Amino acid sequence: MVNRTSLTLEDIRELLSFCLRSTDFVFRNKFYNQRFGCPMGSPLSVVLANLVMEDIERRIFGSPDNFDVRHYYRFVDDTWVVLPESNVHSFFNHINRIESSISFTMELEDPQKSIAFLDVLVTRCDDGSFSSAVFRKATHTDRYLSFNSHHPKCHKRSVVRTLSKRATDISSSKSLATQEENKVAEALSSNGYPRAFISRNAIKCDPPISQSSVCHGVVVLPYVRGVSESIKKCLSRKNVKTYFKPRNKLSSFFKLPKDPFSKVQKCGVVYKIKCRDCHKAYIGQTKNSLGTRVNQHRSAFRNFHVEKSALAEHAVEFGHRIDWDNPEILSCQNVFAKRLFIEAWMSMKHGTMNRCELPIPSQYTSLVS
Repeated sequence: MVNRTSLTLEDIRELLSFCLRSTDFVFRNKFYNQRFGCPMGSPLSVVLANLVMEDIERRIFGSPDNFDVRHYYRFVDDTWVVLPESNVHSFFNHINRIESSISFTMELEDPQKSIAFLDVLVTRCDDGSFSSAVFRKATHTDRYLSFNSHHPKCHKRSVVRTLSKRATDISSSKSLATQEENKVAEALSSNGYPRAFISRNAIKCDPPISQSSVCHGVVVLPYVRGVSESIKKCLSRKNVKTYFKPRNKLSSFFKLPKDPFSKVQKCGVVYKIKCRDCHKAYIGQTKNSLGTRVNQHRSAFRNFHVEKSALAEHAVEFGHRIDWDNPEILSCQNVFAKRLFIEAWMSMKHGTMNRCELPIPSQYTSLVS
């Protein structure tokens, strides 16, 4: 720990405790505090869940009771256990007595001597060995990324390669692997994938690791069919790696479950505040909430601190009225450099009272309407 950070163990404990106590949230305009458990979405939650499970396992197997557990595997909170049938229920009752806040559920193998663990279907053979195959839930619909969707070809190749690699890695025999590959091919065909595309991109073995040239940078761009491919070719000549992301996501079609922030509560924004007596406006950016920034401008005006705000200077110098109550959000952006660019861009498009215009690359100036 000394080599990684200058923080002491006590510092880390205090910081962890602070993060775990910071579980306040708003629901329907009421404030709540989570009193027990780890907050959802916190990077700490997965780590702490694993630590809790490890502690529970230590207490389970530290017991003097002998349940003759032959195999025990766990992934986060899913476990796969092999033990004599006569000890199953006694072991299940034992682990449920360890921690009152955690209740384990149990699933036994089916009549075919099979049981699912994650996406693997494990079957107990007559000779005592195990075979494995790909497991799909009964609700699985074989719906994958459509071949006709507006996504780059590399995303569609990844779908084929991932499914074919899973068939090879999970299946314990050649016949099971072939069975799974046929299922994958049929499912992908129903999603519009040509058979030639499937067979060409199916992974039969791990590709050799190539020694690529030095990378001079990475860019992530929205995908536009027919344009993005050309951009990628141009950038690859300069050893710049290019990745694409779809413009439309599920979050853009479905309402977020969280309570929406009001306009003045939003942080990381580029905003515009107008003058009521002339056509000028002020374009600014802030990492804080819009309401906080507007109040700073108003405070500078009330106290005649014109050096702190171009809005205050304009109102005092010309005796004009500023429309403090109706600020407009032009863009939401958490990255400081991007906010500066948008501020400069918007300042060129609007007649502003800003004291100085931020520099903007000349190739963009012709695009300003």
